[in-house]
Amino acid sequence: MRLKKLLLQLSLLLTFVSVGSAVMVTSAHAAGSNPTGVDADATLLSGNSFNSQRDAANLVSGSSNGDYYGVQNYPNQSSGVYANGVKNGRITTATTKFFVHFALASNGNPMTIKEGYFTSVYPDVSYTSNGKAVSLVKNSVSSWTTGQQKSVTKIPSGWTELDVDLKDLGNTINLPLNIGFSYGYYEQYLASGTAMYYTVQLNSDPDVIKNMGDITIDGGGTVASSAHTVTGSAQPNLMVKLTGIDGDYTTQADSSGKFTFDLGTNTLKSLHAGSSITATEYNEFGDTKSASATVTNTVPLTITSSTPSLTISPDDWDAHIAGKSSTDIASWIASQTGMTATKPDGTTPSTLAFDTTDSDQLKATVTGGTQDVTMNVTDSDGNASTTPATISVTRGAGKLEFGDMTDMVFGNGASLAVPGQSTLYAPGDYQINISDTRELGSAWYVTANATTMTSTDSSHRPLSGHIVYEDGNGTKTRLDSGSAVSVASGKRDSNSTDIAKDWNQDGKSYSGNSAPAGVYLDANPNIYAAGNATSYSGTITWSLTDVPVN
Repeated sequence: MRLKKLLLQLSLLLTFVSVGSAVMVTSAHAAGSNPTGVDADATLLSGNSFNSQRDAANLVSGSSNGDYYGVQNYPNQSSGVYANGVKNGRITTATTKFFVHFALASNGNPMTIKEGYFTSVYPDVSYTSNGKAVSLVKNSVSSWTTGQQKSVTKIPSGWTELDVDLKDLGNTINLPLNIGFSYGYYEQYLASGTAMYYTVQLNSDPDVIKNMGDITIDGGGTVASSAHTVTGSAQPNLMVKLTGIDGDYTTQADSSGKFTFDLGTNTLKSLHAGSSITATEYNEFGDTKSASATVTNTVPLTITSSTPSLTISPDDWDAHIAGKSSTDIASWIASQTGMTATKPDGTTPSTLAFDTTDSDQLKATVTGGTQDVTMNVTDSDGNASTTPATISVTRGAGKLEFGDMTDMVFGNGASLAVPGQSTLYAPGDYQINISDTRELGSAWYVTANATTMTSTDSSHRPLSGHIVYEDGNGTKTRLDSGSAVSVASGKRDSNSTDIAKDWNQDGKSYSGNSAPAGVYLDANPNIYAAGNATSYSGTITWSLTDVPVN
């Protein structure tokens, strides 16, 4: 019985010790909940970007401990760091609170300043800006010391909330963020100041950066100091900042990755750009990727042109637009529109190079369509236009029209004898030219109809005969019957075609049933001729179309 009682007491004692041990662990909390003093929406930070120094504190870059004012026995931060607005274990631009917990050094010794005194010691969050350590904490945090003390003998056992504003993370607030402690130090005859240390550092994630889209600045590595805009490409929809000039400039890449910084009336030069500028893309975690461009000292060029629009014929389209580079297209458009450029002093550079970003859209324009083409220019000194010129370009269908025509004189100017039988009289030399600037292979059709020839004297006597078209195969058709007669057709193979060049133009007479192809005077034997001779004249109307005539 006594043995059983002893075992029962021992069991109770062991249970009591176990419970007592659990109570002494400060960081203990129920599964699925945060420690007391940490908001429920906060998350323990982790991952590649979380670098814990634990009790091996380091001086924050840009901070100074005055050389002689370092400390011994750094506080221990072994319970991790909590924050709100966390994704994948990382802080974001939505983070507004950190929760930190410190204890005395692992050896139990107090943190002691080597020289002088502590004026205050407190947990802190900081980053480095322009070579200087800057605190991010917005709320008032209690010091671990009061008055002037050589040592920190006690650190509050609970969690401390540090309020921050990280909406500019990646922009003006750059990683790494330093989580640790800061202290004010003082020595009557030597120095005073504030030193910042970190025990946890939040860095960029190299895996994320590796997978970020590359960022570039347009211009092949250079940009003119006279530029009013800076353009480039980045990962679609990421924020982009521009540095190396006065002021804060940010923009967002569009869904295709294109971005533009519009400087308004300012130029890179007026914003005191140095030898280079840098565009940096950044995500909500503060990861960044950058590209730089050299700033060249230039002046703006002003573009002028003699006309704001241009219609391009099919031949010119094939020769100067289709399959050509953007520079070739721009150079040709500039030559056709009288385009030039001048410096602010009114002089024109001896060498100008035009270019456009609209060449692909222009080449895709259908016949009859119009495309606005923006034109930019540079010279051999690197000067460039800051405001592009716009030319309205129409892809013309070309024109089909008559060109030069000459009168037709039957008998080639000689006086014709009244024939004894129906006779065909050929004309002398004449031309009926077609001017065609449409696409090669485009069809054309010519018809003709004539008035009745009449005497040129006051009687206006009708000629006994007709104007006819002989097709060369024995078929003769009157042109003065009141209906249009099809006399020629073909397809464009040059800019000008004389449809009469293969017709008979020998001025001779023909009788019988056949004659070479052409237009003739078909004279009857009863033609009236008063005195020695009577002159007759008439009119032939030629019609030109691009569709067959029924």
